[in-house]
Amino acid sequence: MKQFNEHWDGIVRGNRANLTEGMSLSQMGYAQTNDWVQGGTHLIGKIKASVNQLKAVLGNPIHQGKSGDGKTTMEWVFVKKNVWLSPTKSGDIVFSVYDYKNPPPQDGSVQHSWSVGGNDQHKAAIRKVLKLAGLTATMLEEAQPRTDDALELTEAAAAPKHSVKVGDIFYSSWGYDQTNTEFYIVTKVTGASVVVIELDSVEKSEPVHMTGTVTPHPLKKPKDGAVPKRTVVKMGYDGKPMIKTPMGYNAYLWDGKPKQVSHYA
Repeated sequence: MKQFNEHWDGIVRGNRANLTEGMSLSQMGYAQTNDWVQGGTHLIGKIKASVNQLKAVLGNPIHQGKSGDGKTTMEWVFVKKNVWLSPTKSGDIVFSVYDYKNPPPQDGSVQHSWSVGGNDQHKAAIRKVLKLAGLTATMLEEAQPRTDDALELTEAAAAPKHSVKVGDIFYSSWGYDQTNTEFYIVTKVTGASVVVIELDSVEKSEPVHMTGTVTPHPLKKPKDGAVPKRTVVKMGYDGKPMIKTPMGYNAYLWDGKPKQVSHYA
């Protein structure tokens, strides 16, 4: 065990030694991604910078223009894959920089306040990476609101701004080599948020090899091991409600039609 810990300490020291001030995010192993939801991020800090400064450091935003819910107009999302997070665990570090209900001024040289999204366990690493790249982030303390959605819920907990009701079913399709589809049923509605639980599903194979369709269990039976999750309802670009799954993927109101699935051989 002592030899293993010394090896792990060497990996950590080596990683730190390879990061120096003035490096770009790409040199530090980070790349822009359009699939930010894989990280399940939330608000962890703030940055004071102009649009010009952010573009100089981060490049062009991956999302630009008013979002479907009208809450953001610019967002940068970065991921570093397969990072050793502990002696026994590796994973991705994901962070985002975005405006939230506070569009930046048209003058790109004017200083502005931006939100930083990420995970608490990566907070120190994200702050250091941004600092080395030329941006100073002020991370939130534990006593402060930890998500933009938490602030939203505080503002509008009393009156729902959506038409989602108990019994509605959402579906999420995701995957690369194969297509996975999950269904979630709403069990409680509280203001701008809902509580959902994943449902068991029924799959029907198709003649094409390793493909099929899937629908929720006809008795709306929860999936074995599923636990209820509270999530905020937002409006998509099409004006329809959407939520985030526990894995962080987008889920949309189910239209009652079977959804496609595929399996990797």
